[in-house]
Amino acid sequence: MKRIFFFGVTSSRRRDTCCPDMRLLLDESIKTTPESVGDWGIVCGGRAELAQNHAKASGNSDAGWGESDHNIMKGPQMYSPAADIAPYCPIKKDYIWNAPDRWAALHDHIRVTAERLGIKVKCGVALKSGKKDNPHMVINEKLQIFPLMSLSCIPT
Repeated sequence: MKRIFFFGVTSSRRRDTCCPDMRLLLDESIKTTPESVGDWGIVCGGRAELAQNHAKASGNSDAGWGESDHNIMKGPQMYSPAADIAPYCPIKKDYIWNAPDRWAALHDHIRVTAERLGIKVKCGVALKSGKKDNPHMVINEKLQIFPLMSLSCIPT
């Protein structure tokens, strides 16, 4: 029997802070996750000012408030074209950070799903410091300059 993966309450709440194309990509990706990829979750969608400043201060982001893909707003709502995702261990109820094979499989699955949906995505992009940011994926780094109803995605 094939295992079905789904987002829990926390990942679902984080998903809701993303723009429609990212939500579609996340939803389709979790529904079609093969067992070989394993469970995964959403670490972050949109980031409020305090969370963004903390991410920068702790070295998890090179960007301050308003400089990150996670900080895009549509009126008073978060509208992030970015999400941080990670392999998840339901037994430990924690993310798995040091598993290169799991990261590679997850990124491949996201890319294949995005291609099927016609969404261009970058996964595991590097920070300005050069440090690889495995959790980060973005569909459009410059969302604020495009009309919100017709997303133009970045090339991979």
